[in-house]
Amino acid sequence: MAVPVDLDAPGGAYDPPPIFIHDFAPVPLDWLSAVGGFVALLNPASLTELVVDAWNAEAEAAAGHGLPLAACRPDQIVAAVGRVRHRADAAIIPIAWSGVGMWVSPLEADIEVARFGADRLHVHILGRSQLPPTAPPQTAAASLHQRVTVAVVRHVLAAMVAKVTAEVPRR
Repeated sequence: MAVPVDLDAPGGAYDPPPIFIHDFAPVPLDWLSAVGGFVALLNPASLTELVVDAWNAEAEAAAGHGLPLAACRPDQIVAAVGRVRHRADAAIIPIAWSGVGMWVSPLEADIEVARFGADRLHVHILGRSQLPPTAPPQTAAASLHQRVTVAVVRHVLAAMVAKVTAEVPRR
């Protein structure tokens, strides 16, 4: 397999590869309650709210490490939720978000609510994001942008689980 660009060339053009995201969290609910809870929770408005909260919290943390990232408002996020797909062992909900007029870690991902054994349930997020075009490749700034992206996704995932767990009655 040929490498399309010399990654070590000084000042060479470099298109950063996507950031692949995979995280999961346990869900302390039964299968039907969890799937129903995630389907009810995930719509563009609620996803936007989750992303804004996560971005603002993680941007504040990044500022403490020398990466000044602007806070965002709901009108600066475009979020989408796709049609739920079902498998015998999981429900998959496609989601996406990006910033409008500012850089916010974009994401295209699937939320997968999946059985993990007889009495265990996990929610996974599997997707990809992209570094900002202003992040110089292979630098501390690019690495910090990647960590912010991963932290935002984890923050959103944890908030989803917390909301679903708090709002869905247990069977």
